[in-house]
Amino acid sequence: MWGMGKAFPRVKVPAKAGRKGWEVPDGLWRRFERVREARLKSVLESHVLPQLQRIEALIKGVYPKWPNVLSGKTIEQIEADPATIEIAVMLFDLAVDTGVLRFERDPGACGIRVRQVRGRYLAIAARAILTKAGHKVERMERYIRAEDITEVDQLNGLRAIVQFDPATVEELSKGFGGNLRPLLEKDAAFLDALKSIDAPIFLAALRHAAGEHFKRILDWDAKTLRAAGTHLVHSDKIMGLGFSIFSITDPGVFKAIAAWPMREAMVKDDGGHERKKTITRIAEIKKLLGVAEFDKILQGDPAMVAKVGSMSDEEIEKLTFYMPYLIPPALKALEPLSFAHQVGVLDGLWDKLGRAYFQESLRKGKKEAIQTLHCLVGEINDLVERNSAPKDMRKMFAGEFFDHCMIEFLRRA
Repeated sequence: MWGMGKAFPRVKVPAKAGRKGWEVPDGLWRRFERVREARLKSVLESHVLPQLQRIEALIKGVYPKWPNVLSGKTIEQIEADPATIEIAVMLFDLAVDTGVLRFERDPGACGIRVRQVRGRYLAIAARAILTKAGHKVERMERYIRAEDITEVDQLNGLRAIVQFDPATVEELSKGFGGNLRPLLEKDAAFLDALKSIDAPIFLAALRHAAGEHFKRILDWDAKTLRAAGTHLVHSDKIMGLGFSIFSITDPGVFKAIAAWPMREAMVKDDGGHERKKTITRIAEIKKLLGVAEFDKILQGDPAMVAKVGSMSDEEIEKLTFYMPYLIPPALKALEPLSFAHQVGVLDGLWDKLGRAYFQESLRKGKKEAIQTLHCLVGEINDLVERNSAPKDMRKMFAGEFFDHCMIEFLRRA
């Protein structure tokens, strides 16, 4: 990697590195913290830092635009800058992984393990980031400790988190049980989306509505999170969704369901007093269908979800069975018909062609499946114009009147 072949100098840190000859017996001297720290600094200055500077020089030879971060720096100068620590730890990991830096014994003469030293420098960088952002380190560490940083990439996550406004930090802390460490595992796009959300409305409502399921927000990607926070701007709608919100897999559904209506109504409380209450169509339909069926709707296509919001309870109950199959081209094909005729066509197709048509062809948007719908809609519209459309559409399908529209599938039967 980067030319670190056999010719590249390899450094092996002796077990006694950093120890002065007169410091005997070694066990006695290692009890003193000042001695351990002095030995550690000696090892870093004499063995580790020079090797990291060699690696940096090699990388710069391959990538001329690489900045001179460690060149000419002392340990104290590196410790004063979190960005420099970040590069140093990254190069240290590279050196250890490629074998150009090894330790004869761990811990060595300083009595501190390699992973502890590495963790110490990541913590120094983390505290510097917190301080630079204007946070009191002790207060911020109630939510995320500097020692929680175990990987270099997490420092970028911490830089994003410290930019959150206090309301966002508070809501996330409550939702995650007081610990923001899980956010360190998320990418920059997710954290940027989280920063843009209105915490007092979206996060607070979601925390109350989802309860212990709130942590599932971490399962979302940035696009899903941004869509949810952008479109769900009414706490009553979020409360109506509850943990069903996590059934949504298509970001477009958030825009569709956010358009569902809501209204104000006067209701009586437990004491018999009237008060104003916001009633959402979301809550009504969820109660009508039950959680399981409601969640299936949320997992559907955005166009289908949008349509449901404008339907009556009776229409929803009749159409629920077919909703998983009604992709946008199917909805568009059926659009010219009255609702009763739409249901009649679907019932007739189910009776005539069975589940296979819906599951294997219509749901997948196959051309012949959509053409069948267009043909049927055209035939029914002709009947309507002549005032001869049947009241019982299923009887028409039971015969052969519409068979020419389904010939492709009837041949397969």
